[in-house]
Amino acid sequence: MTDNLSKLFDEVKNSIERIGIERTIYQLHKTNDEAHIDMFDYIILCVCDELKQTKNFIFKKTRSHSQQRKQALILISYLLYTHNSNTQKEIGKIVGKDAPTINRYIKHIRELNEKIPHEKELKQSLNNIESNINELKNKSNG
Repeated sequence: MTDNLSKLFDEVKNSIERIGIERTIYQLHKTNDEAHIDMFDYIILCVCDELKQTKNFIFKKTRSHSQQRKQALILISYLLYTHNSNTQKEIGKIVGKDAPTINRYIKHIRELNEKIPHEKELKQSLNNIESNINELKNKSNG
């Protein structure tokens, strides 16, 4: 518990140094207000949690083609498109890919074959994340 509090205070201190105290307070208020949870941030958080990856790992600019990173980008692309109403071009800018690649990612999710083990796992991850998103939407609406 003490270790977590120490980490929390370090993060708050770093946030204040980066964006200032007023913006840090605003972000904390925004986070505490369940009715105003940002779906974009929530989707990224859910994908990171589900795949046990960090945001830095997923969004780092690299030429290495990690399967875990690619799965995260595929899920993020699909979820932003279906749950956040982002265009494929907008998603491309976010994840560092072009619109046709985002189109392929979305198509890939829609055509997952559960007989293929890694696609079955990806489908299960998608279902878990969508369940969390729907739970948040229901919580916000009522």
